[in-house]
Amino acid sequence: MTKKTIALAALLAGGIAAILLLAGSVRSTPEEIIKEMNVNMAGLQTVRSETTISIEITEPEMNIFSMSLSANSDTDKTDPENIKSAGDFDIDLGGEGMLFTLTGKAIAIGDTSYIKMTTIPALPMIEPVLQMMGLSASDFKKKWIKIDEESTKNMFGNTWTSEMETEMETNKELEKQITDEIQNLFLTSNFYAVKQELPEEKINGETAHHYLVSLQKEETKNLFLEMFRIMEESQNESFSLSGEELIEFSQEFGEFFDKIGGMEAHLWIGKYDRYLYKFQLDKTIDAGSLQEGEEGKIVINMIMEFSNFDQPLNITAPEDFKSLDELFGDPSGGLFGPMMGSQQIAQDGRVMANMNQMRSEAQIIELENDSYNEVSCTGDFDIEMLCDDIENYSINQEKPTIHQSRNAYCAYIEISDGYYCIDSTLRARETTTYPGQYGYCNGITFTCPIR
Repeated sequence: MTKKTIALAALLAGGIAAILLLAGSVRSTPEEIIKEMNVNMAGLQTVRSETTISIEITEPEMNIFSMSLSANSDTDKTDPENIKSAGDFDIDLGGEGMLFTLTGKAIAIGDTSYIKMTTIPALPMIEPVLQMMGLSASDFKKKWIKIDEESTKNMFGNTWTSEMETEMETNKELEKQITDEIQNLFLTSNFYAVKQELPEEKINGETAHHYLVSLQKEETKNLFLEMFRIMEESQNESFSLSGEELIEFSQEFGEFFDKIGGMEAHLWIGKYDRYLYKFQLDKTIDAGSLQEGEEGKIVINMIMEFSNFDQPLNITAPEDFKSLDELFGDPSGGLFGPMMGSQQIAQDGRVMANMNQMRSEAQIIELENDSYNEVSCTGDFDIEMLCDDIENYSINQEKPTIHQSRNAYCAYIEISDGYYCIDSTLRARETTTYPGQYGYCNGITFTCPIR
């Protein structure tokens, strides 16, 4: 073999080696892989998701509040005009030695939804409201309830107008527009940064990239501001903020972000298919960082897992169900029909539910401050909000009367057939006896009438 031939062979081998090395070094960056994942997940026709979320608020040697949510869902977007989903959920709420559980199943096919409660919490504010509608928890439990446009219209009976019809159609169009714009916003916004690339892992038998990402303060804030702009342009007044409110939000968001020390999450993205297989967020916030002098922690855990990408699904409506108008009776008399008696009865139900919520808030205030002094329509913020809502729906458009001292409180409001009263002995009841008279809830004594 001549020297020339050897030289050409060496040159060729060197060129091939260089090409292989170059090809090996040209790989997508983590940021590019995440962007591919976002696009691929948005383009899925079918997918299954499993979500668990828990929030726990504790003080030293004391559990103040806990909430956990578990949900599984199959989603089918094969027909964009008739998107389907089906799943189940389990919600647990705990605090002060009590635990309330709500479990159920849900199916959505286009604009029609079906829901079935398998467990309903025994909350004191639920039964009184249902009873005023002529219902009980057993009417809902373990039965499919259909919610659609037709049954909604039937519930309003003769009070349904063409203007309400137009508003419903407009809201449907706006909802789709807002959803599309916000989805596109998340796809194009760089509100996170890859903090660390961790070793690859196997998720459901698939090799996955593993990244630790962190939210970027300014970009995340701008993301929220852009969402507010989208809402405002859609004429959704509940999300419309003035210039002054936007400035205040920016400042408060930045301060809150700094106090909690930012937010990090783990992503597992398929190495070959670029799908998101798992998302995990774990965050512990020191209560003292949010408010000086506070003790305790807020612990947040969230895991979302995705699977069955673009696999066939068979989501169908349940065969046995009741529509809303069937549940609430003959709709000919208007909203909820004669069973409701009048709209005021429904409003009484809302007032009583608010009063029961006020009772729970009062116990939290006493626990935090060792006093009921903040139980006032002009004191604690949550109590103030409840008072405002009660005023909107009470029979005389009045706020509840509240009397309080360090060690006790009571509150009452007039309803259609008497009064509703709550007090610090955890009493909550309807009564035909005027609660403000001597010996009951007059500021000297703080007790609701016995009947």
